[in-house]
Amino acid sequence: MFVFTLFFVAIFSMVTGYIMYTQIGRSTTMAMPSFIGDSELVAIERINEAGLKLARLNPVRTTDHPEGIIIDQNPRPFTEVRRGRSVVLDIAESVEQTTVPDLKGIEERFALVTLGEEGLVQGKVARAFHPTQAVDSVITTYPPAGEEVPKGTSVDLLISRGPRPVAYVMPDLLARNEQEAREYLSQAGLLILPERKKVNRSSLVGKVIDQEPKPGKKLSPGEEVKLIIGAP
Repeated sequence: MFVFTLFFVAIFSMVTGYIMYTQIGRSTTMAMPSFIGDSELVAIERINEAGLKLARLNPVRTTDHPEGIIIDQNPRPFTEVRRGRSVVLDIAESVEQTTVPDLKGIEERFALVTLGEEGLVQGKVARAFHPTQAVDSVITTYPPAGEEVPKGTSVDLLISRGPRPVAYVMPDLLARNEQEAREYLSQAGLLILPERKKVNRSSLVGKVIDQEPKPGKKLSPGEEVKLIIGAP
């Protein structure tokens, strides 16, 4: 009886060991190792040792990591994967740096040339009134002048529209002589559209007998003013 018991225990142990070997020792899945932070050569060596395959290396331009270091991977570290799975690695690629030039006060077309010479590209362009910067000149940039950026960075420009137009109040020009009315309107930057109309009174010849817009209306430079001038 004792011999039979020993024989049974031995057989049971062999069967149990075989099951554990086939179910555990030959598992078809594994935890994905982390290759982030490895160099390219180390990562490839570890992939081969783990029985995995390298699908491809994706160069990623960055200034945050040393060149040649793995910065990301797919599948992600520690996820369960099948043995022999292919792995995609992102590897850091160095980016040449440059300095954003000082473009303040430079005409827009010349500013764009300067950006190109520095390896930068035009970004968004906005326009605004400015009391001192000439029309079409650069007020400021983003990123600002002097900042270190990777070549190929887009630089946004704020371009001057010149001083904000001043609103003029249309005066009452009736009965003023034509020359006086013209001088006033020209100084305000207004466009004069004269018309002649025959009058019966000699005192009105050469003088303003009507106007459009009427007195009191606010006008901006470049707007039109019609003057009706008395004619004999």
